[in-house]
Amino acid sequence: MLSDIFPTAFECGVLNGAVKPGDTVAIVGAGPIGLAALITARLYSPSMTVMVDVDEQRLEVSNDSAPLTR
Repeated sequence: MLSDIFPTAFECGVLNGAVKPGDTVAIVGAGPIGLAALITARLYSPSMTVMVDVDEQRLEVSNDSAPLTR
């Protein structure tokens, strides 16, 4: 599972989104791919990451996964 989710999140979210240091990154959906996109985006030192989801529990998990998420 990890060998599929992380590369998908990285390529589709981070590389295609052209994330670079200092950017603000918004991710819609805190499911498995959204969480992987959050973690891989953090590798590029964005100034802020924003996770959007209607499920409060998923947002809590995303905050636990990347505590610097604002």
